[in-house]
Amino acid sequence: MSDKRLRESKDEPGAARKRIKLELPDQTKEEELLKYLDEWPSPPIRVRDGQAREEENDGILHWEIVQNDGKRDNLKALVNLKQIISVQLPKMPKNYITRLVFDNQHKSLVGVKNGKIIGGITFRPFKKEGCTSSIEIVFCVITKDEQRGGYGSRLMNQLKHWCQQNDFLHLLTYADDTAIGYFQRQGFSCEIGMATEEWDIGYLKYYDSATLMHCKIDTVISYLEATSTLRLQRASFYKKMRELSNQHRVYKGVNLEPGRRSINMNKVEGLIEAGWTSYNLDKLLAKDNQEAIYNENNDLLQRILNDSDISDPFTAPVTEMYPGIAESYCAVVSDPIDLRTIGERLDDGYYITREMFIADLHRMIENCKTYLRQIYTQNKAKGGQKVEKDPLFVQAETLNTLYLKGTKEELGVINMTTNPNL
Repeated sequence: MSDKRLRESKDEPGAARKRIKLELPDQTKEEELLKYLDEWPSPPIRVRDGQAREEENDGILHWEIVQNDGKRDNLKALVNLKQIISVQLPKMPKNYITRLVFDNQHKSLVGVKNGKIIGGITFRPFKKEGCTSSIEIVFCVITKDEQRGGYGSRLMNQLKHWCQQNDFLHLLTYADDTAIGYFQRQGFSCEIGMATEEWDIGYLKYYDSATLMHCKIDTVISYLEATSTLRLQRASFYKKMRELSNQHRVYKGVNLEPGRRSINMNKVEGLIEAGWTSYNLDKLLAKDNQEAIYNENNDLLQRILNDSDISDPFTAPVTEMYPGIAESYCAVVSDPIDLRTIGERLDDGYYITREMFIADLHRMIENCKTYLRQIYTQNKAKGGQKVEKDPLFVQAETLNTLYLKGTKEELGVINMTTNPNL
């Protein structure tokens, strides 16, 4: 990252800045590592500031630190920034904006695209003897026309980079409800990671209906190259996984001849290498063992069905029980299941293991809760009741607590959710 992308005013203190170096593999090793991303496909890492970063590399966009030092160019930049802030924050008094932007104790980091300012952050640095150095973000705006190019994320990353170079390791800001999401995505939290006496020193500007948020600057992270670093970390993880497992190996599928229902497991490529033996399968499918598994599963199913107060909503497919919501339900839930279908599978001998049966019961409950959460999210703006208070959600939770608590351990699944009842 060239220092040309973040330009200090000529007479700005701290113009000679130390670099924050991140130890990364050389280019050859990086290219070798990145090959593992193709061999082990996964969801891509979202590049929030990708477009802005490309424009920096092409010389279209750069960033400058300016403040009211009486110089014409800086004053002109601050006037343009003040105007953007006034437009983007219409409820903020214009005289208040003017006073802070032009106050010589405040600085502003501005983005300049094709010679035109597109936004910026106005902030005040605090250095007090005996206290941790910090920065208060007062305004953070991007023009409406440029809000989809990742400029907001790049702007914050540039500020973090400046903080690293100038030894300001804490960012504080009061965010209103509309801005909390943005600051959370930039690494801010409502939990203040500073001692109260270090930030409550009588200078922070408090705003009604706003939440104080904090972000600690990491001195090792290269914020301007964060996406590349994440990709390398993921590639390194895949490389290690390849060394420890055969999960990356893909075997040919099994061709089943028409009319034939059985498969010679000994000829399935990779199965024996994975530890499978025909002896274990024969033991599992032994008549006495299958009868014991059936009886155990059927006993649990009957106990659930007999408890009609909580099981009634799950006794048949949603298309029959709730035809009015069937279409929206199937749009959210891709693999529906119900107690009648589970009973039919049980009688057909589908559940050759206890784990298969328990997994379907858990899926039935999770499907219900997933759909209700989706409906709650859609109705939240309309003031709908919380999903946890929905009678159907309560029944699903009760069924889970009374009959399935602890069964996830049988499946080898631990801490699958943060809900202790699941």
